[in-house]
Amino acid sequence: MELDNLDKMILKELMTDARQSFRDLSKKTHASVVTVAQRVRKMEKAGVIKGYSAQVSSEELGYEITTVTEVIVSKGKQIEVEREIAKLRHVCAVYDVTGEEDSFIIAKLTDEHTRRSQHHDGRLPKPVYPRLNASEPPQFI
Repeated sequence: MELDNLDKMILKELMTDARQSFRDLSKKTHASVVTVAQRVRKMEKAGVIKGYSAQVSSEELGYEITTVTEVIVSKGKQIEVEREIAKLRHVCAVYDVTGEEDSFIIAKLTDEHTRRSQHHDGRLPKPVYPRLNASEPPQFI
């Protein structure tokens, strides 16, 4: 689908606040309500707009720590390992990357995870595995 300037303005507004009414969108884009509604439905049907979602505050839910882990997968099991990693509860995203590493894992953790992993002297542990070499997915506690 070829997007014109109006489509792009509508998309920009929806990405800022997907709960806006067609009336609000029409005011911001200087197009009629009917035109905006038709454009949105057309972009939905074409798959340009795949859905609408809420922006959730991880911090308000207690997930105060974001981790990014580099993964090197051995024995040609990258897809299998990535799929299993993606199923883990705290994993938000798994990305294929080029370079030395095969994947990046982004996970959200609560402060409770940090407290449980502290040494008995109260200091945070140094990362033991800044890079994870895996033929099998890791198990997070």
